[in-house]
Amino acid sequence: MRLFISFVFLFSLISISAQDTTWVNTFHFASDKRDTLIEFPNVDQNGYEKILMYYTMRCKNGLVSTTSDRNKGCGEWDYSCNTSIIDSSRVDSVLSYHDNYLVRGLFTNFFPYTTSVTYTYTDYSLNKITVSNTSNIEKITIGNPQANNIVINKDKSIGKLYMYFSREDLEKIQNKQLIGLGFTYNGAGTVEFMKIKLAYTSSDSFDLESLTNLTFDEVVNRDVTFNQGGDGNVFFQTPFSLSNQMAVVAEISYHSSPEKLGTLEILGTQDIKNPSVVNFNDKYLVSGRSSSGRMSTDAFRKISNEITVAFWSKGDEIILPANTAILNATDDSGNRQLNVHLPWANGKIYWDCGYSSGSYDRLEKAAVSSEYKGQWNFWSFTKNALSGTMKIYLNGVLWASATGKNKPIDITQFIFGSGLSNNVPYFGYVDDFSIWNRELSVSEIQKIMYHNPAWVAVGDPSLVAYYDMNTVVDNKILDKSIYQGNISYEDKIFTVNHRANNYFKSFTPESPSLDISLISGSASLNTQTITVRDSTENLPYEVIPFSVLNSKLVQGAPLYYWLGGYQSIFD
Repeated sequence: MRLFISFVFLFSLISISAQDTTWVNTFHFASDKRDTLIEFPNVDQNGYEKILMYYTMRCKNGLVSTTSDRNKGCGEWDYSCNTSIIDSSRVDSVLSYHDNYLVRGLFTNFFPYTTSVTYTYTDYSLNKITVSNTSNIEKITIGNPQANNIVINKDKSIGKLYMYFSREDLEKIQNKQLIGLGFTYNGAGTVEFMKIKLAYTSSDSFDLESLTNLTFDEVVNRDVTFNQGGDGNVFFQTPFSLSNQMAVVAEISYHSSPEKLGTLEILGTQDIKNPSVVNFNDKYLVSGRSSSGRMSTDAFRKISNEITVAFWSKGDEIILPANTAILNATDDSGNRQLNVHLPWANGKIYWDCGYSSGSYDRLEKAAVSSEYKGQWNFWSFTKNALSGTMKIYLNGVLWASATGKNKPIDITQFIFGSGLSNNVPYFGYVDDFSIWNRELSVSEIQKIMYHNPAWVAVGDPSLVAYYDMNTVVDNKILDKSIYQGNISYEDKIFTVNHRANNYFKSFTPESPSLDISLISGSASLNTQTITVRDSTENLPYEVIPFSVLNSKLVQGAPLYYWLGGYQSIFD
């Protein structure tokens, strides 16, 4: 319905004279505009005392609609004219509020902080062994030691490795009692928190998948010092009895520091017949403590119909479930191509992949809390647009699947650790994040679950990205695939060492084995149990300050502070 309006501004100046009034005619009945901008008269605008607005409104042809003829003229809601008065030299605003500081990963109203580094302390029970007589020992060499590889030194200050002792090796021990291992080394230093565990196996070889079926006995749990020119003997706290029918797997772990290791180099040999399985300096990423990362997408151009995304994660026990996204990828038009909510606030896991015709393919399933927080879980998300299948695997077992998912994949932007614009961040730990340009089979997923994906993919170009979280350079997490597409961050990247005795994945087979001698016989030992307190540096919180400049909210450079208060001691 068209409404005709006559509209006049009346400006009254501050004066004792009633004649100091300016009339400005705006709309009139012949006007064909529905809105317009009217400027004030070009006089001292600060001198205006008041502004009066006169309206005359007339319906089309002076007619009024009736209940039987709704379009005849004006109805009851047609009498409306909105007028706004603005000062073009100023910004009109509505009062709004914003926190002075944003503390990432903190959901309390107060943050008691300190600018000094804080630590978490843990008490460990270790053995202290004093050796007084070794005249009745016998050392038996294993394999063909060449001492041409450095297996442990200050550059590999934290690690775990597995070695296999065959029945043939163990048959050389006459009394069937193993009382220690002899190491070959150069230099001097201390290996802190060394643990040696032994397990029987009926297998003729060793593989990681068999670990869950083995029962290990701990024979060493202490700091071991290797002196310059020493014998390298490490005696067990209790002898280990051998069986004629069984081979033995040795698990050796240590959690030391470059300073304590000093010049020590424990040596080994590349043994094709009996290689070691190793993992050194394994770290994980702490997500939600800083901004999200942007992943290089050059290698993703090869992804169109098939994809696998796999990683280990351990969600924050306190914060989750919440609205989170551990990854988000889009195309050039900003359409969602990849997305994983792990979980959403409703406790569901969502896997979105592929886009066309205004929508994306989705697979979702409700999860129990232990599947997304409080413990390490291995998630694998796959899609094959040609067969129309989307799948989610949890710890190497199919967890959810769907068919009829044929939308193609086109990735030009990849956000890691949150959704777009750093919203809905993932809170928890992430490790061994890999992307493949094909759908992996269940056996392949089970393989990369425990093995280093870069080792698995040797000679296989389908691994387009792999981040073990162990190497951070200049605010970048380095890609260990052949494509070297790094993840870049604007802020600090927080990574933490796994405790070596808890290493459970990312092992590299076919590695040099330690040059070890088996020690049998008898020795005089004095064993004590002592308590050793170890400290771990706590991560700081990222504090983002905000201020107002020229009526605009301005985000400042991040600050890094530690949570104040009492420091915990665990045992």
